Amino acid sequence: MKYANFFLGIAILLFFGTSCTESERLTTSAVKVGNNLGKTTLKLSDIMRPTSIVVLDEPTNHSLRSISKIIYAENNNIIILDVGSDFRTAYLYDPQGSFVGVIGDTNKAEPHDIGLMDVSVFRDEVTLLGAGKRSFFNYRNNGLDSDPLTFATASIGDKLERDAFGNYILYNEHSGTNVSGNNYLVVYDNAGNLIKRMYPYNSSRENLSYEYTGFLLKSGKSLWFSPPFDNTIYEVTASKLSPIMHFDFEQANVPIELIDKKISGSETLDYGFIGEWFVKHGSLIQLEYFYKGRIHHGFFDESSGLFYNTNSFQVDALSKLYQRCTIMPRDESAFVMVLRSEQIGSLYKDGLIDQENLNAMLPGLGDELMEAGTQNKPVLVTFQYHNGAGLR
Repeated sequence: MKYANFFLGIAILLFFGTSCTESERLTTSAVKVGNNLGKTTLKLSDIMRPTSIVVLDEPTNHSLRSISKIIYAENNNIIILDVGSDFRTAYLYDPQGSFVGVIGDTNKAEPHDIGLMDVSVFRDEVTLLGAGKRSFFNYRNNGLDSDPLTFATASIGDKLERDAFGNYILYNEHSGTNVSGNNYLVVYDNAGNLIKRMYPYNSSRENLSYEYTGFLLKSGKSLWFSPPFDNTIYEVTASKLSPIMHFDFEQANVPIELIDKKISGSETLDYGFIGEWFVKHGSLIQLEYFYKGRIHHGFFDESSGLFYNTNSFQVDALSKLYQRCTIMPRDESAFVMVLRSEQIGSLYKDGLIDQENLNAMLPGLGDELMEAGTQNKPVLVTFQYHNGAGLR
């Protein structure tokens, strides 16, 4: 559980075993990341296109304070996780952005009483990670039924994903218990039985975790993981971790010895590391990374080996939106640009919504963004890459 949040802009070996250590992050081929990324003649609109926009209504009797995660569930219903404040809730919206209800709202207790940290979906089940109760809560009927199937895990956890077989992959960021031990990943089968622990960390890191770095998420058909202040991304299954991408920040890589002493946000300003979001479609990858005092949006093409950030592209209507957004996975062919209420309001105030050119990309897109900006309503814009898109 994230007991302490630092704004970064300014092993137990038992029967079940562990796998993958920090030294393995050095075995993958490195992608150089630094100040001198160079320029490209490409615009963002040359490689991607918007396909739909959803403006979200405010939930009934609640306020949508953050958008921590998005899941497109059955019938394109949208699940929004809001854990950006003390009021922790998962909301259900219809495909048009109208509020439907609160996931797990039984009218007996507020959902955040379980210490909600994350939500995941497997087939018709919506699973809430109740870190406060050290349990998984599984709901049917798009998460709106009132009688969840509950599995006690004896682990706390920050993030949760369900794999293609229904296994539960739990990301534990320095909140070890006698069951999870000092391991970043804890795996349970679809009946809630512990089957594996992976990626041990030094016990000196316990009881302190961080915003803006470290993740477990689903993008495409795979699950992906990166630990805090790291520069390697792993593909995750219930049985193993595979280091896939290594981003070399050169002299700015965070030393493991520094992480082990419980660094604070101010101690990372001179370093580079992977942030909290990542999306992959084919050979094209987008990710958040922190480098020497600033948060960046990175773009990497596995085919060409080229790495750029937003400033590398020629300015267009999309690069202006990228100045204020978060990118999240949607499905195997699309990703979502998330504009929270304060972000869309800032874009509108600073004149960064290029209404005419956005309308040309998707009829009505610029108009709807302008209207949402005047009302500070959060927006989800779905994107796909053009056929054959790549970096050059």
